[in-house]
Amino acid sequence: FFDAQIYVVSINSVKNFILLGDMYKSIYFLRWKEDGRSLTLLAKDYHHLSVTTTEFLVNNQALSLVVSDEDRNIQMFQFSPQSVESRGGQMLLARADFHLGALINKQLRLKTLPAWPSTPSSSQHSCLFGTLDGGIGLICPLDEHVFRRLSNLYHRLVMALPHNCGLNPKSFRMFQPRKKVPQNQKKLIIDGELVWRYLSLDVPLQAELARLLGTSPTHIINNLLQIEAANNFF
Repeated sequence: FFDAQIYVVSINSVKNFILLGDMYKSIYFLRWKEDGRSLTLLAKDYHHLSVTTTEFLVNNQALSLVVSDEDRNIQMFQFSPQSVESRGGQMLLARADFHLGALINKQLRLKTLPAWPSTPSSSQHSCLFGTLDGGIGLICPLDEHVFRRLSNLYHRLVMALPHNCGLNPKSFRMFQPRKKVPQNQKKLIIDGELVWRYLSLDVPLQAELARLLGTSPTHIINNLLQIEAANNFF
């Protein structure tokens, strides 16, 4: 038995870990113990957050908690008891945030597929989500070297490409909470919609952007195709 405070809107589990999302009290991270058949609260988020959906994001040995809220944001939390900021492991730490601009009403965790036949098997799971305005999106884990390359590409594309009405996509994707909360300074979620525009650029511009990143268009395109193949669920 666990007293889940006010109004639980989402429950997820992976192995013996359970994630609860509360409409008013944010999220709770629990562990089920078979011996004694009990639920133990490992950590929670102490900030006010109107949760709409929750899900686990699995990247091999790393486990992240994906949370969407009524302000149309996405946040990723981690249980990190060794960190000083976690108050002895009692507080979940926000590691990434992203303003989606749409209200998510469902998330679904799916195991990624091998990108190529020769790709070694891994334990990675992506989060497929649907929004109330009819949109479908995906949050997927990336290897560190791929993330660094695409993150640098993202920042270059923000400056190199024209945008609708001259608006800045980087500014739009910044976390927009209803109340002021400690904001994550590491932008660890890449806007895939913008990065995928690289594939539609002319060859000279692709080569110039790749040169500024110290890589080649082939490497960038292969990374994008691998992500697409690994998450080709339909």
